[in-house]
Amino acid sequence: MERLRGGPRTRRQNVEFAALVAELGGLASVLSASAAWRDVQLTRAVVELQAAHAADQRDEVRNVDLALGRSAWHASPSRTWEALLLVARRARRSDAALTARIAALLLAARPDDAEASEVSQEALQAVRSATEEPWRKRAARRSATDVVASKLSTLSGTGAVDAGWFGVEESLRAGDDLALATAPELRRAYLGEPGADRAYIPSLHAGIARGLVGGLPLGRSQEILDTTAEQFSGKARPEIVDIDTVNISGLRDELAGKSICLVANSAELLDLELGQEIDAHDVVVRFNSFATDPVRTGVKTDVHATIHLHDFNWDVPVDIRIVFGGAPAPWAENVRRYVRPEAQRLLGDESLRWPRRSLLSPALRERCTVPTTGFNTLLLLDYLDVSTRIDLFGFNFHSGAPYRRDDAMHLPIAEAHSYEVEREWVAERTVETAPGRISLR
Repeated sequence: MERLRGGPRTRRQNVEFAALVAELGGLASVLSASAAWRDVQLTRAVVELQAAHAADQRDEVRNVDLALGRSAWHASPSRTWEALLLVARRARRSDAALTARIAALLLAARPDDAEASEVSQEALQAVRSATEEPWRKRAARRSATDVVASKLSTLSGTGAVDAGWFGVEESLRAGDDLALATAPELRRAYLGEPGADRAYIPSLHAGIARGLVGGLPLGRSQEILDTTAEQFSGKARPEIVDIDTVNISGLRDELAGKSICLVANSAELLDLELGQEIDAHDVVVRFNSFATDPVRTGVKTDVHATIHLHDFNWDVPVDIRIVFGGAPAPWAENVRRYVRPEAQRLLGDESLRWPRRSLLSPALRERCTVPTTGFNTLLLLDYLDVSTRIDLFGFNFHSGAPYRRDDAMHLPIAEAHSYEVEREWVAERTVETAPGRISLR
């Protein structure tokens, strides 16, 4: 009877494995907007793991054995062990905590496996490294001559330099100005020096709070606050609210009744002379790190569609810039980091962030886990359905060499994209073809 029911330990491990596969699927969806090679590799490994797990589920006998705990998730002939081990190796440089969880599951399944032990040790090392005050690493990249550090250096003439925040208290009791008392410690925190025990902004908050509690005037501390605000808020992080944005409804109004063409970053266009035909469209869309050639690709650029992970061409003046990204927080962070307020008339808002999420059917979404920037744009145009003509130039679904800016030519072709799925989608809607061009209407 126990053999028929299976063991509770095996059942528990099988459930944990299935839950992990589901979680990794969500992670792969988020990473699908990334062109970073390590993210592409991790996404591909997760897709392979999902395929192995799905094969086990399609086998009726094995699926029952897994559910009852009569067979372990990693038992032969399943491919899930090798697939999960590959995911762990691909994840260790981008998510140490996740790798540690995967390693724990691997070791629970096979405690004596050498490869699982190796991955576990690497994950633990990465976790320790990741928890070693990341703020200090960021601070160490700052220059001792920048405006904030210079201001703090100017004010650091007094104060107990080697006594930490105890020295600040001594300085305040001696009647020193709040800014003069706190500046040495603030400078250490700003530059990430060994004597600092917390990041700069929390240290600044603590210093100002200490002065307010003690009823001390801000005095020259206002200079520190003003300089910090300028450095952190004005130059480094322009706010999205300072830019006119466009939502999906506004994009419909912008494109209604217009002919539109999408120009891929494809070297096949260099063998043709389609520049004049491309530029004759009402709206020309180019992608990511595009480059232009007047004769072959045209130069007109009305819409720049890009992923949020790099800053190629964000300074090129366009009417509309649409930024794609799977996860909201990194998307918003990078938009604030890279956007030039004066470089576009309208910036796509949250409703345009990730068309795959809402404009693909569940079945197609499962097949197309990593849409390209071009396909995300096509999903929007297909949904809006207001353009008089939609032409695709150079869309060979990355079957040939790329044509990009010189400083982006070294980037690999992302292998995680579902090129065949995108090719099928386009083929179903194609009404005419010509050398270098596919017309969808």
